[in-house]
Amino acid sequence: MAKLISAKITQQPSDKPALRLKILFNLYNLLENPYSRFFVYLSALNLAINGKVTEHVIPSFKKIESFLKEWNIGVSDQRQLFLTISNVLREHKSLAKESFKFLSKYLATFSGEDAYILNEAKEEAVRTIVEFVKAPDLFQVL
Repeated sequence: MAKLISAKITQQPSDKPALRLKILFNLYNLLENPYSRFFVYLSALNLAINGKVTEHVIPSFKKIESFLKEWNIGVSDQRQLFLTISNVLREHKSLAKESFKFLSKYLATFSGEDAYILNEAKEEAVRTIVEFVKAPDLFQVL
């Protein structure tokens, strides 16, 4: 049910995106199922990117660790979440360090995986290296 409602709300991200985000977060607060909450949150992040209203979701990233505990999601979903958060933060040049941090968390989820799965992370690994080289003060993040 949450997937259907989220899909309908996110269909036209450029049409009143801030209002659509508000509706998604209201839906999030009404849901009890942790995975449904995760799905709606991820939909909200994607809507924020596509609707160019990322500034509305950035404050929620401070709570991401508690969200992860609450949602209890698998590695695949964590990868999707970290990559999406990194993409949200990438929209703001002043948040390059935070974007890099979530990109690094994304890559860390591939630790111990076989070559086939690692292939999935190639593009983001290159992006991480490029971000690191472009902003030499990033070494302090690590």
